[in-house]
Amino acid sequence: MSTQRQIFEIEVQASDHEEFSTKRWTFGIDNLNALSMWEMLRAFDKLKPAKRTEVLSAAQSVLVASRGWTVPFARIEWAMKIVNGLRLVNPPSGLFQVRAGFSDPPEVTDAKVFIAERTKGQGGQKGDFITLAQPSAAINAAGILPRYHMSVTKSNVSGVPISKIIDDIAAQGALKHVIFNSHGRVASGGATTIEVGSGIDSSTNELFKRLAGKVGVIWICGCLAANSESGKADCIARAQNAMAYLVAPAFLMSAGGGDLPAGHMDMNQRFLPHVFTPAGGSIPFSGFLEQKAKLGFTPHFAK
Repeated sequence: MSTQRQIFEIEVQASDHEEFSTKRWTFGIDNLNALSMWEMLRAFDKLKPAKRTEVLSAAQSVLVASRGWTVPFARIEWAMKIVNGLRLVNPPSGLFQVRAGFSDPPEVTDAKVFIAERTKGQGGQKGDFITLAQPSAAINAAGILPRYHMSVTKSNVSGVPISKIIDDIAAQGALKHVIFNSHGRVASGGATTIEVGSGIDSSTNELFKRLAGKVGVIWICGCLAANSESGKADCIARAQNAMAYLVAPAFLMSAGGGDLPAGHMDMNQRFLPHVFTPAGGSIPFSGFLEQKAKLGFTPHFAK
């Protein structure tokens, strides 16, 4: 937790015990204004509805009425709407900037993750997991945590050609699922690399044709794999080439340690998964979960 958030929360607590004028609110509101969207959403979430209304009114007085700072207030007001409604609200035009090659501003991504975490029963809680039917394969990058274990489990160092890794998968015969578990790296323009073996990127999409008809679902467990337009285009191409469903996150995945139990994986709504179809389309993660019997998996999400 940042120092600014600590100060804001101390000031909010103090406002419960003394009368706060606009001047008295200034220190707390300035520290609220300094928060990242990630922290601002969670700071508001801790407040009771009546206190949220009081804070928003104070922010309007301090930032807009006293200083004419309409943009900082619009950011705070938008965050408050997200917390109050637990649904995505389009931000005012021009409030946030979208980086070249990316779909959403970082603030909107933060809001999506926050909503996923707070939406019960949709697979957004820490500890939610999915069990996969076997035979399936887990391809873990060397040193990655957590590690997945399936009926076929392999660890590959960075120098192993991705073509060899995919050939090894194809040699296993029909598989229900294949997991590529590694770090993901996104360049400034959105080009994405999944750091398994020598790397999965746009230059390796054609290799997935070797898996055509042999895999039901491909899971790309690399951070931000579907966060950019380039990353999503690569995922679409891989799904089409492999004639398989492909699931990839648009957000950071868990940095937890250790090994997951055999057959378990931790993909859930908190990671903003995108699902791409064998035909090259996309479907919501919730719709994908409805195909669990057909595709051979069982979600275990908190109710």
